[in-house]
Amino acid sequence: MVTQFLLHKLGATQHRSTISDSNLEQGMTLLELVIVMVILGILAAIAIPSFAGQIKRAQQSEAQLHVSGILRSQQAYFLEKNSYASNLAQLGLKIPNTAQYSYAIQRFANHRNQAGARVNGATASAIPKRDFKGYMGKVWTENTPIGNVSQSVLCEGAVGAANFMGRFTYCR
Repeated sequence: MVTQFLLHKLGATQHRSTISDSNLEQGMTLLELVIVMVILGILAAIAIPSFAGQIKRAQQSEAQLHVSGILRSQQAYFLEKNSYASNLAQLGLKIPNTAQYSYAIQRFANHRNQAGARVNGATASAIPKRDFKGYMGKVWTENTPIGNVSQSVLCEGAVGAANFMGRFTYCR
């Protein structure tokens, strides 16, 4: 028992009253705990799919960055060697294949640009292994009145898409 002394100024008497411990230290009931657990379950059901979606988008962004890096390396390689590399080792890149993507490069000839001209160059691909979008890029050099100009394009394909650019140097 918790004892509380109350002093009243009515005369010189002292009064004592007691308050039981059970009134001060009530815990949560089973119903309150169940309600808290239901709320936490609802929050988890909302957050987990969103988190999984963020992971997938991050992995697809990583694939885009790798293809973009390969294309830039191909441009630098062309400036030094006047040809395009046929494999990643020639570029000095160590891009590992993952559970989601494998990466490949390949030279091409006589592909059509948007102006209809035939060009030679190289492709870089992030080939999806599961339900991920495919990414493909091409790099080539065009002869223009001001000299040779390096061009590149990076395209996003549908889920599971590979080699979706065909013989064109632009996204279709």
